[in-house]
Amino acid sequence: MSPDSETEAAATPDVQSDADTEAQQAAAQAEAAVAPDAEETTEAVTDLPPAIEAKQGNIPDAELEALKPVCTMADESHQQVLGHIKEIKAAENVLHQFRSRKGNTTPQDVDKAKQQFHQAKQSYIQLGNQINDGIKKIHTAARTYPDDLLVQNLYKIYLAKLLSSLETRNPLEPLVETLSMGIFDFARHDVAVEPKEAQAGMTVEKKAAQMMEDARQSVLMLETRYQKRQLHNRLRQGEKSAKVIKRLQQFLRQDPEDLHTYIWLANLLAEQYATERNQNTRVALRDDILNYCKRAFAKIDDFLNLQGIQQLADRDRRRAEYVKTITGIRKPLVNATSSG
Repeated sequence: MSPDSETEAAATPDVQSDADTEAQQAAAQAEAAVAPDAEETTEAVTDLPPAIEAKQGNIPDAELEALKPVCTMADESHQQVLGHIKEIKAAENVLHQFRSRKGNTTPQDVDKAKQQFHQAKQSYIQLGNQINDGIKKIHTAARTYPDDLLVQNLYKIYLAKLLSSLETRNPLEPLVETLSMGIFDFARHDVAVEPKEAQAGMTVEKKAAQMMEDARQSVLMLETRYQKRQLHNRLRQGEKSAKVIKRLQQFLRQDPEDLHTYIWLANLLAEQYATERNQNTRVALRDDILNYCKRAFAKIDDFLNLQGIQQLADRDRRRAEYVKTITGIRKPLVNATSSG
């Protein structure tokens, strides 16, 4: 090594250390910007009544009328939520630029983004909680009149707006986002059969039954996701993972198409596996984890279809993300078995 090279090598650690320190400070400032406030509003998720006596026929006009202010409030709050989401994303973009040291983002920009982020987030959560306050009324109506298509559709739209208005740590599913843009339609419409449908054997009765089944499936899917949000909150508050796992397994029987449930189950079981000392239990846990991973792999494309994701580049990106997540859970178990 030449003297110049030795001098350069000796100086490199100091230069690198300064750069690392600056990068760490930048990252710390950006992380602090999105850290939760000590007294911030928390997300509310309501326990839905487990059993409600069902009645035949349609909801009476007076009871239907009573749902209008609840739905109007949800619609207005959801519109405001959409505005706050834009503010949150804009603030996060500034923080991302500061972390990556791109552009000319200054500490003053970070302070402004921090303030914007927290104000928008608090308003966002408060509005979501307002929508959540009305869930029991619309849920009770939907359970009381399970054969009323109008009520089921109102409940479907309400659930979608509520889910898209709750504080989320994961991106909103495209399907839920699309449904959340629907309107609350309180008018009753006659079921109409198009000529092409009639030629294929469709009748008014068959179409009405199909529309009702579609509405029920959508409600079940959305309600299950809402209850999963509740599980997320309980887990963060110290609920034992064994209880959460048992409930998730019930949800999987209700909604076997939800890819995220398979992944969450596999992840929770993997956490149990890591601390389990009984060999027989470890073997059983490993088999369950690998089974959920296998089923998750098989569900990816169907799930992307369900979400309405047709653009090839978007599908490939999302598929790769799911494959990476599932592989990250599965690979350590496979490697441990191979090495054993």
